[in-house]
Amino acid sequence: MFLIFQKLIVEVDTTAPRDTITGFYGEALILPCTFPVDNSWDLRITFILWQRELDVVHSFYYSQDQLNRQNLHFVNRTSLFSQELAGGNASLKLDKVTLQDTGVYTCSVSTNTGSKNMSFGVKIAAFYSEPRLQFSMLTNGLNLLVTSDGGYPSPTLQWLMENSDITNQTQTHLMQDTQTGLYVVSSWISHTEVTNSSLTFILHNKPLGQDIRRDIQLYSAEFEITVPRDTVTGFYSEVLILPCMFPVDSLWDLKSTVITWQRGLDVVHSFYYSQDQLDRQNQRYVNRTSLFSQEMARGNASLRLDKVTLQDTGVYTCSVSTNTGSQKKSFGVNIAAFYSEPRLQFSMLTDGLNLLVTSDGGYPSPTLQWLMENSDITNQTQTHLMQDTQTGLYVVSSWISLTEVTNSSLTFILHNKPLGQDIRRDIQLYSDKSERQEGSAYRCHGCFILIPVLLLLMMIMMTVLFVFITKRRIKEQTKKNGFTEMGYPNETQILNGKSSICL
Repeated sequence: MFLIFQKLIVEVDTTAPRDTITGFYGEALILPCTFPVDNSWDLRITFILWQRELDVVHSFYYSQDQLNRQNLHFVNRTSLFSQELAGGNASLKLDKVTLQDTGVYTCSVSTNTGSKNMSFGVKIAAFYSEPRLQFSMLTNGLNLLVTSDGGYPSPTLQWLMENSDITNQTQTHLMQDTQTGLYVVSSWISHTEVTNSSLTFILHNKPLGQDIRRDIQLYSAEFEITVPRDTVTGFYSEVLILPCMFPVDSLWDLKSTVITWQRGLDVVHSFYYSQDQLDRQNQRYVNRTSLFSQEMARGNASLRLDKVTLQDTGVYTCSVSTNTGSQKKSFGVNIAAFYSEPRLQFSMLTDGLNLLVTSDGGYPSPTLQWLMENSDITNQTQTHLMQDTQTGLYVVSSWISLTEVTNSSLTFILHNKPLGQDIRRDIQLYSDKSERQEGSAYRCHGCFILIPVLLLLMMIMMTVLFVFITKRRIKEQTKKNGFTEMGYPNETQILNGKSSICL
């Protein structure tokens, strides 16, 4: 430090800008400062200090940056060109400048050959965005709104009609962002009895020399967009196209076209400056929306919405603004889902059976009907509807209990009206009760036939036995009386007192 103070009495010629420097918002800004060097220059005793009024922006000594006293506003945003110090370059690089960096900066340099400081002003400016044009039809004319944002300082606006200044017929509103300090400028003009004419909008940002000029051609022809008149129904988890068409002609300009899709107040998709602008898109629609950019020249502003869910239901608005007109229209969107193939389950009861039919994954709640032999018996059934807490889809279960089941036919019908889905299942019931009765009667009929046969056989056997016993008794009796079995005298004849047996 002794050496530094010793040399303060000798001045060196530092060079800094005489005029105010303008930096571009969000970009790097170089604050120039140079000092003379010779063969005796020594880095070790070189002192460089950058200040904004009393705030330390950056300091360098002992051959390195010394940032312990640096103002917090500049932390991690400043750097010197250390490789160029030997060439006398003490310039400061300030990154990501903001409006708060505006002020008077002082560059102080002290070396072994002398010391001096120089001050200059710094201003920050920002370019205004490409203006967005919006038209809205009035009962007796139209309203034309031009909006541009992200600029600084406040701009100068001018409106011309057929090269005549009509700025005093317009209204302008300037709004400043509370965080960045940048401006949003809106200017509009109302026209009645619109005829074919040309309008010119001019925005001038003096510090940056920015001039934006937009020519707008007005036509008396009506600008009409086309959207569905009826509610559009989408299939759950599928792609849904939301139709919207607008008129185009040979003067149509993509750069002047603004397309905005909204559901209520939520931004679904927006397009301007010839590209998608999704910074304000509602989180629900991130990575799910797209326009048919290749078909815009044919007036197609339709929106593609991927993987639709029940939460996508609502009223959607298509807004289109071009260099020839502007309009917005709305229509409703419903989401529905097909029910699955019904599952049939039977369970036997002591006096009949229970029939359960289940179908799931559908929306909205269906209409159910049961028929028996084409007669409606829905009031004899019970139905339970359960909704999935995550998807919102329904599981429907319907059952009926039947007693004294006979051969009959049942019909189950599920109707999902929005999708025109009709599921019809015929169920045939059979009973073996009558067959058992018929089989029993058949067996009894066989018994009636068999019993007489058995009785007849028994009678025959008894008759044969009776005859056999009777003949046996007669034979025994005949032997005792000398008669033959037939009851005649023995064939032995007594002749001349002698017995003879005729055999």
